Amino acid sequence: MANRPDPRTFAEWSYYLAIASAAILIMAFLLGLTRVAALQPLVNIVWLALITSATGTFLAAAARSDFKRNPPDEVDQQRARTGLRVNLLALILMFVLMLILVLIRLLPQLLPLIAG
Repeated sequence: MANRPDPRTFAEWSYYLAIASAAILIMAFLLGLTRVAALQPLVNIVWLALITSATGTFLAAAARSDFKRNPPDEVDQQRARTGLRVNLLALILMFVLMLILVLIRLLPQLLPLIAG
């Protein structure tokens, strides 16, 4: 299969995207703690972590499935493992945050229905 991508490259990029996802989440959290009005629009950068973590999770899963056919060296295997774990945790965190935001926005509309 000459057209198959290199799983080592997938593992490497998944690792880099894991670092990017973690950095984005940390930066958004720290920006959210500040009370400077000029920095508050930058908190929306957190949604970029949804893209980076989903892409990184896919790349790590693809690399690990290809590693079953061609066993990698330890560094590539560790990068794929780390990339999968960190990106999957970031992706789960993003979905939990989205669920919380949806509930917060729907709650004022649902309270009259529940009380009435």
